[in-house]
Amino acid sequence: MTAQHTSRKLNAKTQGFSSLMYTALTEHGYNVEQLPPSLDWTEKSFDKYDSVVVGIAPLTSTSAHRAYGALGSLDILKNDPRLTLLIDAPEPYKIWTSLKTVDRSPESLVKSFYKSRYEHAKAAEPAHYERLVKTVRSLLSDSWARTMYAALPWSEDEHLVSQIPALSDSSLFSICLDAFILRDTVKPTAAKFGTSWWCATALGTNWVDEVQKQLHYPVVPVKRHAKSSDLETLATIAGAIGLLVSTYRNGVPWWTNKLAQSLAVNTPALTDWRHSAGLGSDWVTLPSTVESMDKLERYEMAIRQKVAYTEAVPSTLESTAQITLALSLQNQLTGVV
Repeated sequence: MTAQHTSRKLNAKTQGFSSLMYTALTEHGYNVEQLPPSLDWTEKSFDKYDSVVVGIAPLTSTSAHRAYGALGSLDILKNDPRLTLLIDAPEPYKIWTSLKTVDRSPESLVKSFYKSRYEHAKAAEPAHYERLVKTVRSLLSDSWARTMYAALPWSEDEHLVSQIPALSDSSLFSICLDAFILRDTVKPTAAKFGTSWWCATALGTNWVDEVQKQLHYPVVPVKRHAKSSDLETLATIAGAIGLLVSTYRNGVPWWTNKLAQSLAVNTPALTDWRHSAGLGSDWVTLPSTVESMDKLERYEMAIRQKVAYTEAVPSTLESTAQITLALSLQNQLTGVV
């Protein structure tokens, strides 16, 4: 539904989840196409594919530029065993909330606010509009197809099931591809802003707000500007005291590529220790304690964190095997899941 799901050009420049999936599968000989979905697609459009992944995002999100084509594809592929859904963004409860919003007010799906969305005018045509609304209501009333989601080592299926009632543990596949980030991240020259700073994956969350009260130095977003490149973001992380990996509503954690990127550039990554404690003592250290360390101590801590994290996440081969299992691909990689 978003550019991250559908644009190979964009994904080639990032380490987003869809980009990591592309890398994992193509490295092991699979042919992968990332395409923007269209309302013009028919059943025949999918004939050549062994598996089809449709990314899911909140319909009310301004980033859901390809929502209409994605809903159209879900309509065509309903009950098709090749279909797998993908959830890779924080706060999945917003997906469910947006579906309920459209169910209550179907016209909101094509309101003028979304006129810049691809195929907006076509989606408003009666034939397309009716099937899109039908698909939304089906997502609310029916059990979802096989679904994979971007995961951290401490992610739990129940966090997702509790936010999207149409999901069940039996249909979920948690996928962690952070081994590719640890392997491939290019270390940048650290940024300098005239003072020390922290980075946060999300500002304004309860966890980050509470942590900020205990810190002396300012907390900045990992993306300093809307158009910051991945290299600029990495430079900001590399120059920071540490990265604060936020939790979200009800303290639920969610995957972000910034955690593995932080470790890859030797910057400590800190989150709610109640989730990360299983990885060892360096994963329960409080941000205020890290702030009191000197640069060498922080560097050594980040190295120890990276060792523990690398041991906790599946290898590139293991995580690729998890993907092929989730997608029910023939010639699955076996023996390593």
